[in-house]
Amino acid sequence: MANQRNPNKRLLNIWRYEKDMNVLRQVAKDNEITMTELLEILIEDFQTKRKPEQRRFLRNKRKE
Repeated sequence: MANQRNPNKRLLNIWRYEKDMNVLRQVAKDNEITMTELLEILIEDFQTKRKPEQRRFLRNKRKE
């Protein structure tokens, strides 16, 4: 039906510092895409990595 949200989609909310949001906004603006498109690209990029590479990335980010 028109104007119906896909039932498999869910809302994502996150609280971030304004400086972090400014970085994301600037990246999206520089690449002429929406924040939604940026986040979809980042998620897709992460998902394309192999599991060991994902774990290594996440482990390194937790240490920062």
